[in-house]
Amino acid sequence: MREAMMYVILMLLIISTTQARDCYSNEECTDCNDLLQKFRNGELTRSQLVDDQCRSTKSSGFTCCKPAKEVANNDQNDENSPAYLPRVEDHKCGQFLDSSNIVGGEDAKPGRYPFTAVLGSRYYNSTQDKYIYTWRCGGTIINRWYILTAAHCYTSSNIRAISKEYVNVGDYDLSTEKDCLPGGRTCLEPNQIILVQEVKNNKDFRRSPRGGVDYDISLVKLTKKIETNKYVRFVCLPLGLPNELRRLNINNYEQDIIGVRAHAIGWGYTTTNFTLDSNEDSKSKTGSKFAKDIQQKVDLPILSNNECEKLFDNRLSFDDGKRMCAGGEQGKDSCKGDSGGPLVINKFVKSTKNLVPDQEESVWVQVGLTSFGSNKCGSGKPGVYTRITKYIDWIKQNLN
Repeated sequence: MREAMMYVILMLLIISTTQARDCYSNEECTDCNDLLQKFRNGELTRSQLVDDQCRSTKSSGFTCCKPAKEVANNDQNDENSPAYLPRVEDHKCGQFLDSSNIVGGEDAKPGRYPFTAVLGSRYYNSTQDKYIYTWRCGGTIINRWYILTAAHCYTSSNIRAISKEYVNVGDYDLSTEKDCLPGGRTCLEPNQIILVQEVKNNKDFRRSPRGGVDYDISLVKLTKKIETNKYVRFVCLPLGLPNELRRLNINNYEQDIIGVRAHAIGWGYTTTNFTLDSNEDSKSKTGSKFAKDIQQKVDLPILSNNECEKLFDNRLSFDDGKRMCAGGEQGKDSCKGDSGGPLVINKFVKSTKNLVPDQEESVWVQVGLTSFGSNKCGSGKPGVYTRITKYIDWIKQNLN
């Protein structure tokens, strides 16, 4: 090990100072034995090791390391545990606090969807002499340690460069440092940007031979806990518990939600490799690949599996129920959500199927996450979503 250390030090000595970096608040600058061993085994490249070299101790060969993993806490009833999954009856998920009287339009109300997250990477811009975040996908907060998103949001190159991957929670306007309501008297609490520790893509995730992708779901574990507040809360997952179904006035998450006008929330990121038509990239003024800097929402009807297959000319199969679709309205913009972002429902009016989240005991339940669809907004093609109910057991098994 000592010989390996000396070899690494000699390599690092010839690297310019611009390639070293300051350690993040949740890292240590030390002789990172795990990194050195990975380098010796060929699991880590020279450039990857260089990326983690400490700026303050360049000549020592020290690198920025994530802290040792905490003692596992798999208590499913402890809110601080990675294994915790909140339930509607415990009043720990799906709640929200509107901080604005904005009515209608496409902008979401600040605070109405406090469970949303954006995912992306951080890189050093030498021209501006600062770190830049580029956001590419959406996700949802399911507990203090985990974000639920789509597997296609994390390619093998993203996972290899995990030290550059971050999650942003509590944000509303991506173009501002501080999110305030008109007048400036009321502001949201500062957003939290947290380093990713591990990405758990479903092992069966793959491109589908009939188009799109299968098993498009992933869990993203963070290096430190999310601090919840009025504007950062957990979403409820569709566990199918009696109290949860009673709140929504349904008996199941299949037939009983057909036609319900669910809300897709996000910043409009629609650029993926899995669309069924031509792909056009769009960037906001922040430089991110989101169409909007302010969080958006759109209501879309949930369709039956048969309707979904017809609208996709039987190119996609919905037989196993592991995916669902929503939208399909000609002229209505169905590209407001993010890849990996949520499709949620709440209480709804039986006759119109419109959500009524302002009623007493209203609670947000995530029934789908955005997988793929058409980039031609308003073309009449619905969006395709991973159906969450089919993955509850998988989620529980991987929360650790």
